[in-house]
Amino acid sequence: MLNTTRQTTEKLELLEAIRGFAALYVVIHHFIGFTTLKQTLHPLLRLPFRFGQEAVIVFFLMSGFVICIATYKTSQHNVRTFFYKRFFRIYPIFLATLGLSVLVALCNGESFSSKDTSNFLGNLLMLQDMPDKPGAFIHPFLKNHALWSLSYEWWFYMLFIPLSVLLNRIKYYYAGPSIYSVLTLSCVAYLFYLLLPNHLLLVLAYLVMWWVGVVCGEMYFKQISFDWKNMLPLYVSLFVMLCLTAIPTITNYRATQSVSNLTEYPFIVFRHFSFAFLCVGGIHLYHIYKFGLLKTIFIPFAKLSSISYALYCVHFPVLWLHIPFINNIYLALSIKIILVVVLAYLLEKKLQPVVNKFSSTLRTSATEIPVAVNA
Repeated sequence: MLNTTRQTTEKLELLEAIRGFAALYVVIHHFIGFTTLKQTLHPLLRLPFRFGQEAVIVFFLMSGFVICIATYKTSQHNVRTFFYKRFFRIYPIFLATLGLSVLVALCNGESFSSKDTSNFLGNLLMLQDMPDKPGAFIHPFLKNHALWSLSYEWWFYMLFIPLSVLLNRIKYYYAGPSIYSVLTLSCVAYLFYLLLPNHLLLVLAYLVMWWVGVVCGEMYFKQISFDWKNMLPLYVSLFVMLCLTAIPTITNYRATQSVSNLTEYPFIVFRHFSFAFLCVGGIHLYHIYKFGLLKTIFIPFAKLSSISYALYCVHFPVLWLHIPFINNIYLALSIKIILVVVLAYLLEKKLQPVVNKFSSTLRTSATEIPVAVNA
């Protein structure tokens, strides 16, 4: 029993380390892609840091995994408690980031437009997405492009409890049949998105990807073997979405005879599901062969895990900051990276504990709405 607990702790430590690595990777990816480093660095040096979108997919899979583990730690969950925990974990740092964006824009001498106001309100409602996607009517506030994924994460969380209740009522639990139920919802949503593009339909289309993380979380918690039989529903679900998302990709290629930008719609959606499919294969292989090298590679990044969310949120506003009197780009970027880490530390280690204490008091005084969750 002690050995099993130790192995479980080590695996979760590896998961946290990967999260820290992914957050740092996204920061470096943007610092290279949105500065003059994109032109000055040799292509071979830039190549390893061109996969920021894939790092976001890792976040999607991991958040589904973590929310499932957190739910299974108790035999009963509460709608109000669940909402409070998610709200007070996501919104305080998110709101601080929006404020930081305004401050940076003012320091840079930029003016604000009515579009900025509508984007601000839309971001508050978690409706933002990248402007190149059809149906994206709210854009990340003041060019903080990293915020696009937060709207997906937020609505995944909000859908988790209703779907859990529904799947329990029809006796479809997370593992096995549940992924096919969510797959059906995602397929229908994506087909409607092709006909009537809008952001919420695209969120539903991506839900099956996040639910793959949920299924992996249940399998891990219940110590279900990650063998071919149990992993097959995950492979099938993502492969079906790969086929669906290939439709507009192929259509676009036939019309233009080129794939002009691999980071834009429709190819980007196909790219996301392709990498999620590869991640499932990676998870599968890891549980078969127990790659010890992964721990050696990623564990050094574990210390960044506790500030990874804030790192992800604040790095773009700092990136846009104009630092006067410093003409050396490497010195300016070094200062900005230090500033990003300091701000992330203050938000996660100083602000968030105060928020947690307040939310705990609020949850204790609130009337709970119990929802049974099968474990």
